[in-house]
Amino acid sequence: MMLEPARLRDFAERYTGAWCSQNAPSVAAFFASNGSLSVNGAPAVGRSAMTEVAQGFMTAFPDMHLLMDDIVVQGDRAVRPQGRLCANRLTSRRFRQRCQGRGA
Repeated sequence: MMLEPARLRDFAERYTGAWCSQNAPSVAAFFASNGSLSVNGAPAVGRSAMTEVAQGFMTAFPDMHLLMDDIVVQGDRAVRPQGRLCANRLTSRRFRQRCQGRGA
């Protein structure tokens, strides 16, 4: 299957936006109902468990902002987005807008 770069980037940007939203169910919605998510530990399996993990991370970092810098592709697979996490109350307006999908 050929990966379409524009669609892949759109997906990755929406996923990044979900993490920035402080809405844990929106993160879990990107996964299959039996999918798994690992954040600093054993994988959480299923959307309910993934929502709990995402919420825990969001609670620990309430002012979290994630930026997606690039996407790593190996062969016909997108392996992972490359990004940066910023949990800083002094984050610039431009940075927040980019994180929220409103441009730079």
